[in-house]
Amino acid sequence: MADNHHEHTVEELRKELNSVREQMDSLLETLRDRKDELGGELSSRLSRELEHYRHLAQDQARKFQDAGAAGMEEVSDQVRRNPMTSLLIAFGAGCVFSCLFRNLR
Repeated sequence: MADNHHEHTVEELRKELNSVREQMDSLLETLRDRKDELGGELSSRLSRELEHYRHLAQDQARKFQDAGAAGMEEVSDQVRRNPMTSLLIAFGAGCVFSCLFRNLR
């Protein structure tokens, strides 16, 4: 009777293991199917995010370019209004840079 009980327990364990194996196979198959769906969703989401940040970067570059152009225009106006002062400032800056670079050698 003890052997019969032991055989019965081993058979139940086999059945449970087979059931678990089948459930795991089913789960893995489901995960494989979902992987493709999730990968596509993730790829699409990343593309949208990258496009958003690309537009933000372009907008910032445009703003910097506009600010630089406005600054250059303002400097040009200053030079036109005060040509002698501008010439003296440029000469002085050249002398300073010349001295600095001469001392670096």
